[in-house]
Amino acid sequence: MYLVMDNARGHGTREARKEYTRRLLEDFNIEIIQQSACSPEVNALDLGIWMRVQSHVEHRHREQRQDPDRLAVSVMEAWENLPEQTIHWVFERIPIVLQLIVKGGGDNINVEDW
Repeated sequence: MYLVMDNARGHGTREARKEYTRRLLEDFNIEIIQQSACSPEVNALDLGIWMRVQSHVEHRHREQRQDPDRLAVSVMEAWENLPEQTIHWVFERIPIVLQLIVKGGGDNINVEDW
């Protein structure tokens, strides 16, 4: 099994990442794949899934900004009602995005134009 992580700083120090990467592989046969840091174009979650959830939450939660319990409900509603097609679309787009980045010599300029 593979676990793709976005290489954000919040995932721990370099030493901590090495340790939990080793332990997950040894104990559970889970291989962690670290994406390039600060590369939302190749991050499946940032590409569309969280944007879709955020859009739903902003719409449903607009009049209840001060209620953290209602916020949690809004997030769960958004996740539970996330169309399966959205997930498929995001993962189908990744190879196209990667080709555009290669075409741009490692730059994301072609992705932004697409």
